[in-house]
Amino acid sequence: MTTTTAWYVLVEEDTRESKPVDGQSLKFHRWKLTASQHVEGGEEAAARSLSTASHSNSTAGS
Repeated sequence: MTTTTAWYVLVEEDTRESKPVDGQSLKFHRWKLTASQHVEGGEEAAARSLSTASHSNSTAGS
């Protein structure tokens, strides 16, 4: 029996905010998948790709 493992890097956007509605404070949580990428080369390659994606995402607004 042969087992294969597929690795993907997922980049998500997660925002939370509170807004007053009818005298009460409602808490909104929004989650969105913004990108996904299949990674060849196993766990180490996925870790490198994730590090690159995280760095690119954190400097996008600079």
